[in-house]
Amino acid sequence: MAPRPNDFENPADAERAARDAAERETPGIKTPPPIYFVATVLVAEVVQGVWSPLSFGLGDAGVAAGIAVAILGVILVVLALREFWRAKTSVDVRRRSEALVQSGPFAYSRNPIYVAAALLQAGAGIGFDRPWIVIAVFAALLLIRYRVIALEEPYLESRFGDDFLAYKARVRRWI
Repeated sequence: MAPRPNDFENPADAERAARDAAERETPGIKTPPPIYFVATVLVAEVVQGVWSPLSFGLGDAGVAAGIAVAILGVILVVLALREFWRAKTSVDVRRRSEALVQSGPFAYSRNPIYVAAALLQAGAGIGFDRPWIVIAVFAALLLIRYRVIALEEPYLESRFGDDFLAYKARVRRWI
C-alpha cells in the first residue's frame, strides 16, 4: 500500500515514494544506520578537541550514569534483535523484510534499535565526559529519520499494507 499524501509535505513526494517503494524489493537504503552514529561521534570528537572542549563535570557519578544509560541501550538492542531472530527476518534495513516485527520492544517503538543506538552514544558521551557526543545524538537521529526511516516506512507500507498502517497508527516512531 502506498504512503498517504498527508505523510509528506508535498503530495508529489508521496507519489514518488510510493512508486519507488512498489518497484523495489528492498527499502533502497544505501548507508547502514550505525554509520550515522559513528560519524556523528567522530564529528563530535573533532569539535570537542578542536573547537570547544566542554565538560559535564560529574566525575565518577558521570561514569556511573553513562554506564547505566549504555546498559539500557544494550538491553534494548538485545531484546529487539531477539524479535528479529524469532520472526526470521533480517535486521539489515538494506535487505528485504520477511516479517513485520511488532512484538517485544517493537510494541512500544517502531525503531527501538535506533533508540538503543542513541542510548549507547549518549551513555558513552556521559561516561567519557564528552558533552558533544551527547549533543551529536540529535544529529544522528535526524540523519536516521531523513536518510533511513524516510525510505524504510514507505517500503514497509508497500510490503505489508494495512498491517503496517495499523501498526504505524498504534505505535510511535521513537518512544
